[in-house]
Amino acid sequence: MLKFLLLLSLFFTKAPDYKKQLAALKETYQNCLDEGKFMMNCSRDFYDQLEELMNHILLDFQENASQEKLEAILESQEEWEIEIQPEFSLINQKLDSVTGPNGAVPLDDLMFAYNDRARIIEDRINQLILFLK
Repeated sequence: MLKFLLLLSLFFTKAPDYKKQLAALKETYQNCLDEGKFMMNCSRDFYDQLEELMNHILLDFQENASQEKLEAILESQEEWEIEIQPEFSLINQKLDSVTGPNGAVPLDDLMFAYNDRARIIEDRINQLILFLK
């Protein structure tokens, strides 16, 4: 619980350091994986947290960026969303190929899918951090 509260406090600082927040999420994720239990949940949670961080950064842009910079980032975001669709489709196709007749997907495959999705989001977060400079 303490780790969660410390991590949560990173999101509510006045001058957010998104690199530190990203590093903290990655460390929490790695620690979760190192436990060797419920690893699919670790990957799913990490993916969800990265999406939340990305959305938080985008909101920060909306509230604090100049109109010119905001327009540039929103255009860039639209382009990025189009670009990642084939990657997400491929991930989904891989999951479809291992889905059993009863609709069950092996947890390891789900874990790898969430990890692949998280990698894509993490790359975008790093791009957004560069836009902030």
